[in-house]
Amino acid sequence: MIVPSDLALSRRLERAEGYACVQSAEARRRLFPDCGAEWIECTGAYAVFDSPHSPVTQSFGLGLFEELTAASLDRIDRFFFDRGAPAGS
Repeated sequence: MIVPSDLALSRRLERAEGYACVQSAEARRRLFPDCGAEWIECTGAYAVFDSPHSPVTQSFGLGLFEELTAASLDRIDRFFFDRGAPAGS
């Protein structure tokens, strides 16, 4: 059975995956306080950093919850760049 995708479903899926990765970063930070795992919320999206090469290091929901602006994109890019993870990779 094929389920048609719509904006509401896309938001639910992105929020669920983002939430799981946020929780992963939080757990790593509790277990290994010096690991550098962090996350932010910006324009409704999550930006999660675990390590520069971790599959958890990415953004979730970018542009799905609020309009993406140049300022918010710059903030997210800076979040990753400051931690050694190139944005857009």
